[in-house]
Amino acid sequence: MTAYLMQIYIARPDQTHGPYTIAETNAYLATGHLSLQDLAWFEGCVD
Repeated sequence: MTAYLMQIYIARPDQTHGPYTIAETNAYLATGHLSLQDLAWFEGCVD
């Protein structure tokens, strides 16, 4: 899957958010709306 097609989902306890693009995800990380402790996955992601 190419980066521009990737849709990222975010999981927090009892919540799922997304899909987000890579650009949106990076922006949310940069502004503190997402943290490195949030779980993220995308189609084709392996455990």
